[in-house]
Amino acid sequence: MIQIFSGQLKFVLLFFDLTAFWLAFHVAYGIRHDVWFAMPGEYMWVAILSSILMVIFFQRSDLYKMRQGFMEDLVAVIKSTVLTLLIILAILFYYRDMSYSRVFMTWLAPLLILFVISARWLFQRLVNSLRGVKPALRNSVVIGCGVMGQNLISELSLRPTVYHVVGFLDDNQRVDGFMGKKHLGGLNRLEEVITDYKIHHVFMAISTAHEGLLKKIVAICEEMNVTWRFVPNLYLLPFDDFHLDFVGKIPLIGLKDTNIVGINYVMKRFFDFMMSGLIIIAALPIILIAALSVKLSSRGPVLFTQKRIGLHGEPFDFFKFRTMFVNNDGAIHKQYVAEWIKSNEAHAKDGNSKKIYKIADDPRITKVGKWLRKFSIDELPQLFNVLRGDMSLIGPRPALPYEVEMYSPWHRKRLQAPPGITGLWQVSGRNALSFEEMLNLDISYINNWSFENDIRILLKTVTVVLFGKAY
Repeated sequence: MIQIFSGQLKFVLLFFDLTAFWLAFHVAYGIRHDVWFAMPGEYMWVAILSSILMVIFFQRSDLYKMRQGFMEDLVAVIKSTVLTLLIILAILFYYRDMSYSRVFMTWLAPLLILFVISARWLFQRLVNSLRGVKPALRNSVVIGCGVMGQNLISELSLRPTVYHVVGFLDDNQRVDGFMGKKHLGGLNRLEEVITDYKIHHVFMAISTAHEGLLKKIVAICEEMNVTWRFVPNLYLLPFDDFHLDFVGKIPLIGLKDTNIVGINYVMKRFFDFMMSGLIIIAALPIILIAALSVKLSSRGPVLFTQKRIGLHGEPFDFFKFRTMFVNNDGAIHKQYVAEWIKSNEAHAKDGNSKKIYKIADDPRITKVGKWLRKFSIDELPQLFNVLRGDMSLIGPRPALPYEVEMYSPWHRKRLQAPPGITGLWQVSGRNALSFEEMLNLDISYINNWSFENDIRILLKTVTVVLFGKAY
């Protein structure tokens, strides 16, 4: 069957990738220095670190599942290469003991992409020859053409280099075709269709199928040496994030938990530390001007320090430039938060009569404070929170202690990730979102975290701030 040796093949594919990485580094170095396959030690450690990062990103991009098409592989390889080189460049910015050739770094990116894609093409050719399967003959058939079956056909059609759907089987004779795929008859024609069309993949998408029918289809597939898959009925439930686990041989399905754990947390923390340091250096003139403006504009300290709730409910000292008068009444905000969470409705409008979920015309804010908030400059001291590990660049906004006390049990899920300076809900509507909308975006971010999403949110934040949409 198609699954045979798939576990071992992943290690073979890893070997092909690592070989491609090393060839790319040696060729890039040879082009620049005309010395072939003899890199010095200072380049060697860059090659080793890059290889580790590339494998991590490949794993996160599902490049070792071997179920994607050529274009999906290519996009994932390009993204992983770019992210790896960005991290390497950030490290080299701090490492001054050795000057690395710009020609070497310029050649490295395209060579990595070219060699990895070539290696994977060779690997696929090898696998096809071992299996005796020609890519053009990898025909597939879908059983069932209801809502579930139609969605499956649509998804499979997006991967033509992996799956060639010749048609579908359905006992409903009134279904003529879908997306150009032929109705090949009822389920009783399965064996005939497998033989006539040289089928290698059978997909079952029949939500009403009883156990006996499923067992019969599986028996036919096993007997005819055909790969089979089925779509579980859970597909139709209104949840986006399922997690599959096993206890022995018993499958357990539940809602996905936070994705920011293990190596993902390490990657996120490493990126936060490097980027926050770079941003502090780049924004140092703005930080000094803002600090001086706050000090000269009103009485009180430059920094506003407040207890906030961080990862797993742990409190920490939260830094901002002070934007309010000292000794102001905090009850205004506390009352607002209570109303916002319980009623989930806004109680203020902006100057254009647009509903917003933040205190409008707050009398506690200074004139300089309004300007700092408009461009989110008051948030810059939080970069030091990121350096300390209290916060992340991207994540749910850090909650106040009295805010957390008002949370329902499911609200506390947003505490399963490090709080961030910016986040998904800030770039999806800022203060024009309700509490429930904000919470759903936070939880979606936590469950579906990826390095790529963090980069996307960070870039969107720059756009939001530059166009003055920050509150």
